[in-house]
Amino acid sequence: MKINKKVKMLLATGLLVFSTFTMSACTSKTSSESNNKTQTEQKAEKEKKTDESESKEKVKEKESDTPESDKENKNNIISDKKAGEGKEEIIYYTYDIDKDEMVSHNKKQKDISVESIVNELVDSNVLQEGTKVNKAQVEDKDGIKTLVVDMNQNFVDFNQGSSEEMSQLQGFANSLIKSFNVDQVLLTVEGKPYSGGHIALNEGEMLKYK
Repeated sequence: MKINKKVKMLLATGLLVFSTFTMSACTSKTSSESNNKTQTEQKAEKEKKTDESESKEKVKEKESDTPESDKENKNNIISDKKAGEGKEEIIYYTYDIDKDEMVSHNKKQKDISVESIVNELVDSNVLQEGTKVNKAQVEDKDGIKTLVVDMNQNFVDFNQGSSEEMSQLQGFANSLIKSFNVDQVLLTVEGKPYSGGHIALNEGEMLKYK
C-alpha cells in the first residue's frame, strides 16, 4: 500500500509537471504567433502607406509636368491656339446708342480666350459684374463651325429692358464669332438654354453675327 501511494504521488507530480510544461509551451507558441501576426500587419500597413505616398507623389509630378495650355483646355476655356488662328487681338462689340448700332473694338491680349472677351464686356458694362465662363469649345454642328459656350447665372441680367438685353446678347455673340472665326454661337447658362427677362432661346437655337 505504501509503495502504491508513493507511486501515485510520483505519477501525480509528473502529470502536473507535464501539464504545466505543455501549457507553457502553448502559451509561448500563441504569444509568438500573435507577435508574428502583429509584425506582419504592421509591415503590410507600412507598405500600404508607402505605396499611397508614392502614388500621390506621382500624381503631383504629373500635374506639375502638365503644360499650362493643356490645363487651360482641360477647363474648356478656348485660347487662340485652339480656335483664334494666331490672332493677337480680341474683338468685342458694344452698342452705341447715338449711332444706334453695334460698334467693334480691338484690344491686344496675351491670351485670346472667351474669358478675356467676357472681362472686356464686363468692363464696358455690356455684361454685369461676376459674369464667368463655365466652359467653351468649338464644335461642328451639321457642318457649321460653332462656338458652344456655357456661362454662369450672372450672365443673365433681369434689371434691363428688352432693347438692352438684345444688345447684350448680340454684342456677346458678335464678339465671340469675330474673335474665334466661327459661324455661330450656342449659348447656355448653367447648362440650360438662355432665358432672361424678355428673351428666351430655344433648345439648340443659335446666335448669329449681325
